Amino acid sequence: MSREKTTRSSFSISPFRLFVGLYLAAFTILVMEGHRDDALRTFRYSLMFAALAFVTSRVARGITDVPRPGRHLWAQLATCGAAIVATGLVSVRLGSEDDTYHEVVGSVYSSGCWQFAVEVCAVYFVLRCLGLSGPDLGLRRWVSGGTMVALLWIVTAFGFLSVDMMDGMPAPDEAARQIFQNVFRNGFSEEFLFRGVLLSRLRLILTDEWALFVQALLFGIWHYGADVRVAEGNTLVTACFMITVQAVFGYALGYLTLRTRSIAIGSAFHAVADATSII
Repeated sequence: MSREKTTRSSFSISPFRLFVGLYLAAFTILVMEGHRDDALRTFRYSLMFAALAFVTSRVARGITDVPRPGRHLWAQLATCGAAIVATGLVSVRLGSEDDTYHEVVGSVYSSGCWQFAVEVCAVYFVLRCLGLSGPDLGLRRWVSGGTMVALLWIVTAFGFLSVDMMDGMPAPDEAARQIFQNVFRNGFSEEFLFRGVLLSRLRLILTDEWALFVQALLFGIWHYGADVRVAEGNTLVTACFMITVQAVFGYALGYLTLRTRSIAIGSAFHAVADATSII
């Protein structure tokens, strides 16, 4: 059986159903814990991504090639893992009440310099030394149909931004500032690390569907620091937010990357989306 046929069939088997099951369980717990409005918001958010993914699947032809392994695959995964752990721990520490830590690290972190330096520059340098190049990591032109997909996703993000601005938040200058910062802090940096590096490397040891599932779950866990603050320290609610918000986001953008063979569209969408009420 060809890889293309295997990939198509795997998208209807257990990993996707497992992900949906996790989402439904997290949704139910949020409702039971008194977060009904948040749960309903994540449901609408998930439906939006389902619609975007459906149209994307009809327009972009998807991946049929196997990622180039380079040298020392486990060293590549270790490099990616080290960057995920390092930046994740900084986010958790920023949620603490250590004022000195906030003064020293907070401004650098909020500007996006820390993430871009670690998640992009350092990781890319090591992976280059291990024989990989930009196209191996999603830094490439998207496939046929990608332009229509790009318009769909980016117009959706700007649509949410326009609605928010009509409601008075954010102001136009603040929105522009946030989007610019997000290019380095969230958009490109996170897409490169999780979808460009992690997803492509996982595809070498797992089926595409399992690779998509694992990177989405890790993306959710990586946001523990942000979610535990929103959940006011409630660990169970934090876990539910990680699944219903960030893991769903990571799954959708991972699917987008698989269909377009590029992280460009996801990076642009991510940068704008993080400045809106989508998240």
